[in-house]
Amino acid sequence: MTNERQRRCAPPIGVTLVELITVIAIVAALAALLVPVLSQARKRSLSSTCVSNLKQIGTATAMYIADHDEHMPNGCGTMLALSERPFYPRVKQQLLPYVRDDRVFTCPADTGTEVESTGYAASRCGDSCQRMTGTSYDYFWDGLYPSTYVYMSEDTESANKALFWDAGGHWHSGAPAARMRDGMDSWLQIAPKHTYNVLFWDWHAKSGVTDKQFRDAYSG
Repeated sequence: MTNERQRRCAPPIGVTLVELITVIAIVAALAALLVPVLSQARKRSLSSTCVSNLKQIGTATAMYIADHDEHMPNGCGTMLALSERPFYPRVKQQLLPYVRDDRVFTCPADTGTEVESTGYAASRCGDSCQRMTGTSYDYFWDGLYPSTYVYMSEDTESANKALFWDAGGHWHSGAPAARMRDGMDSWLQIAPKHTYNVLFWDWHAKSGVTDKQFRDAYSG
């Protein structure tokens, strides 16, 4: 009788529906808080890897310059490789002897882009600029007068001039890609939201360069 009475008085074993719903709600709330944090952490990680790539490319470029009588590498990056001048030499090929791993030419956030080349129609590089052109980065080189490209080590504006940069401004900004086929108005609305990782002529690399800052650095 005693055991029977204890069994009747014992609390029920298991989880009630209310308790289960409460646990699920708590887990969902925690997930909602963590997902944006983890997403931002991943973006920062990709951007850090990209900046590291640019610094290594900068080191390779400096070594190239030292070996070639202060002349800059004679080759193009993504933009001209996608334009109607595919016969131009590629800067990656010029720098390969100076890097340990050619993966430094691949931005981990590279999802392709549309490139507007002056005087030519916009060109697309699908879902990866690296797979189509061999590099994720563009380079300050117009292919017209390579023999005049002498590195000016005493240039006081070198810290403000872009040398290498992401081919796609949407890769790290979170903004959508600006596509010429959507019209110039769409391009002008989206492009200012883009940011770039940039290697400057004085060999320092910087992340989060705004579209305006980048254009000033490119034209400077």
